Amino acid sequence: MSNRKQNSSYDKRSADKLLGVAAKKLGSDPETLRKQFQSGNYNSAVSSLSSKDQQLLQRALADPEMTAKVLNSPQAQEIFRKLSGK
Repeated sequence: MSNRKQNSSYDKRSADKLLGVAAKKLGSDPETLRKQFQSGNYNSAVSSLSSKDQQLLQRALADPEMTAKVLNSPQAQEIFRKLSGK
């Protein structure tokens, strides 16, 4: 498998993981969040976040490389472990 294809599938898994965690915290489901984000209508999905956190999320979602970097950080991995109960 090419490196680009591997990165693409890894990024999708990371995004799916993030959507799952976010949906759980926001009381929604991952597919609804995905559709809202893809349509650019994520205001209702993130309305419970602070203004600062909403801006950070918007920047991260707009930049796939930044998203991957954040998701792969030790801090994010620790949060995933805690939220998933593993």
